[in-house]
Amino acid sequence: MFRIFSTLLLVVFFSSSLYGQSCHHRHGESHNYLIPDVKFTLIPREVTENSAVSFLTEGGRRNFRFNGTLGIFFNSSNRFKISGEYLQQKLKYRFSPGSATRWVRQFATGATLQHDFCHPIIQSGEISGYCSYAPSRHLSRETCGDFRYLRRIAGSTSYGFDLGSTLRLWKDASLSLEAGYDRVVYHNRFHSRKHVEGFGGSFGFQQQFLEHFGLNVRAEFKRPYNYYRAAIRWCNPCWKGLNVGIFGSYTRGKSKLPNNAMAGVELNYAFSNFSQSASLRNPCCETSSYCSSLLASWVSSPAIYVPQVLAISEEKRSSITPPVPPPPPVNVPTSSPIPNAAFNTAGPFSLNVASYFNSNDGGSLIFSADGLPPGATIDPNTGEITGVVAPSTTPFTVTVTAQNDFGSTSQTFTLSFCIPPSSTTIPDFATCKVGTYSYGISAYFINPPGAEPFVFSATGLPPGATIDPTTGVIIGVNPQNSNVYHVTVTADNGCSSASESFTISFTCEPPISTQIPDTDLPNAPGTLYIFETAHYFSDPCGNTITFRATGLPPGSTVNPVTGNISGTVPNSGGLYLVTVYGTTECGQTSQSFILNFEN
Repeated sequence: MFRIFSTLLLVVFFSSSLYGQSCHHRHGESHNYLIPDVKFTLIPREVTENSAVSFLTEGGRRNFRFNGTLGIFFNSSNRFKISGEYLQQKLKYRFSPGSATRWVRQFATGATLQHDFCHPIIQSGEISGYCSYAPSRHLSRETCGDFRYLRRIAGSTSYGFDLGSTLRLWKDASLSLEAGYDRVVYHNRFHSRKHVEGFGGSFGFQQQFLEHFGLNVRAEFKRPYNYYRAAIRWCNPCWKGLNVGIFGSYTRGKSKLPNNAMAGVELNYAFSNFSQSASLRNPCCETSSYCSSLLASWVSSPAIYVPQVLAISEEKRSSITPPVPPPPPVNVPTSSPIPNAAFNTAGPFSLNVASYFNSNDGGSLIFSADGLPPGATIDPNTGEITGVVAPSTTPFTVTVTAQNDFGSTSQTFTLSFCIPPSSTTIPDFATCKVGTYSYGISAYFINPPGAEPFVFSATGLPPGATIDPTTGVIIGVNPQNSNVYHVTVTADNGCSSASESFTISFTCEPPISTQIPDTDLPNAPGTLYIFETAHYFSDPCGNTITFRATGLPPGSTVNPVTGNISGTVPNSGGLYLVTVYGTTECGQTSQSFILNFEN
């Protein structure tokens, strides 16, 4: 029995010794219990008719706070207060060698502006802001195992703002809602400064019950921490100006900020006529004078209350003895860089990479490869890569590894497949047609099977002309000049390209005509007649001809589109020498003939 008991003692002793030598205590959360705590608020008589001050003191075994507030009533609807705060706490911080408990301090100031809406539900709106500063603190060096740790508590600089409103829910009950933004910069020295920032929100609930009791609940959800608080107050009518209560709060730190829990007793004493329910009534005054109880209620809660010092732990580890390098491995294979390879011909390909590896022991190597093209393989014994060339716009990044019994070595290179396209001569293009023209050139370029589609481009095009990058059709408008344009078209499939040059020229030829024979027409006066002339005119470029005529009989006209002469036989008959003109954008031609209306 004695031996068993001795063995258990030895196990417990060595287990505790090993745990004490562990250097991983920094992981996890730090919890602080600042209990008990006493909070005392003093609300003196007004400084002036429309201003007052209050003081808040908080003290405990590991917590001390002093806060002063000045409140001002601008008028019956607008008020302002500003607070300053000093906070000192003894908090536990985690480090790799173990935890350390130290006093840290913080200075803060804040201000709040409130506007009363004089509404039965939406009582007021508030805007507030704050800033704080916590100095850093250096700690002694600690040694754990083979490492030395430099430790410090990194203080911070922070600021933030909130927008909120207070709502009246029912008799003697109110709800406050706020949304805001907070930014904390921790003063790290061993690493870059840590920024913790973001939007958050909070709410508070107050309820007066049983005439002399009040319940106050508040929760804050901010980027640096979450804060929860509840308090119950009792106001004895026999204790003029004094009420007592109990409270509890919990702060959950984020981003390595410690947690803390606090509970205790709070005392509030007001020299003025202040009651717990004063802050729950609609504060809008019906007269221009200021209500002392409302003024006392306004300054009773500070404009700034940071639940804990914003400071985190940081450390820097250094080795006491330099590590002994491991002995070099024996006969580990070595390698030299493999040049990038490219294949431009369709069909099978092969590439042997064995010459770029050395086993260093005269033995054989086993080869493997990652990133090979689809269908390609590597011979594990010879190191030869084989496959079939397939056009690809993206090169393949291949890693070849050679290994033996002692280790392995790798080399990476790129493998590219690019079969260039082919092309034939593009005939020169000439046109005399006025207006839009088009010329397709895609048929003169041949793309290898499996390659990406062509993208066409061109240089030297006539003014205003373009080429469709997909179809290869050149479209433009005849500039009606005699210039010759030397055009180069390029077809690119993303891997390679081909180009061909040709010329584009334009001519502008006038229309032509043949002799219109003299014509005898009916001679009965008033008879309708039509005489066609268009078939005596033509345009070599296919342009539209516009017709006009001179010397026509009275009342006769020529259609400018069809060239038909129409009208009625004149009463006097006679012979008429008519000239018909055919006009295009490139010129004009005419023919004269005789219309005979005589018997």
